[in-house]
Amino acid sequence: AVASAATVAEAAPSPPPLGTVTSRRPLVALGFGGIAGSMGGAASVAASGAGPVLGWTDTTEEAEEREELPCEQARFEATVRSRSDASVLSPRPDSPLALGSRHAPLRLLLVRHAQSANKCREPGKAAEADPGLTVFGFAQAEALGERLGVDLCAVAHGRGELLIVSSPMRRCLLTICPAVRQLALSSDSCLCHGGCYEFGCAGLGHPGTPWDRISQEFPEFRPTGFGLQGTWDYRGASVKESETEFRTRVLRVAQWLRSDEVQSASTVVLCVHQTLADLLCQLFIDGTD
Repeated sequence: AVASAATVAEAAPSPPPLGTVTSRRPLVALGFGGIAGSMGGAASVAASGAGPVLGWTDTTEEAEEREELPCEQARFEATVRSRSDASVLSPRPDSPLALGSRHAPLRLLLVRHAQSANKCREPGKAAEADPGLTVFGFAQAEALGERLGVDLCAVAHGRGELLIVSSPMRRCLLTICPAVRQLALSSDSCLCHGGCYEFGCAGLGHPGTPWDRISQEFPEFRPTGFGLQGTWDYRGASVKESETEFRTRVLRVAQWLRSDEVQSASTVVLCVHQTLADLLCQLFIDGTD
């Protein structure tokens, strides 16, 4: 689900039927071994049967600092169309994702951050490297939190079955924090993943915000996937992350979702960025990047 779709329901147009690919940004709820659900519109959760299911989102455009992967959207939509009769969303046997140790089904809900503060910066002012949210973005985050507080309440109190995972970037952490409060989750159920930052937002020239600073502002979370120096998980050799390095990083995130660290969860809410979410969908649906 995308957080910036968490607006008042009547303000959004009626979504197309599930399973329809539209010009709006795609979102998918993935289940290892099968689909578990989809979220869209005003952040509603819908159960579904087997098969790839697309929801929809009425998001605003990404802030100017985001860079698109060439043709990624078109490739993703074409893949979904070609796989529309598939019964499960499982990696192909020869896919690197098949190396994970997870066997139990996992519902994965993808959440795009709410409106970035860079959207409302003064004319001529440079974009912040790690912005927060606009006033509208905070309202979106609260609306999402209220809805997830209802829809995931039963899962949240089911012996560790719910896991919240966020990008280390402030706009994502601020987006998902209201849901953490609504669900009264402890840090055992809330992870900040150092490898889930947006494409091109780290590199040798910018290692990212260190965990000790993140933890001061967001004590609800505990760290995972950070570098040895407590910075974001950048392992390349470029001043700014390249496309190839990005693809390798997202593959690590996908493999982590099938690892022992996530084994106890039945539902994972992953609050990240559109480019990263698109590539994760590509990996899980098609098994390729």
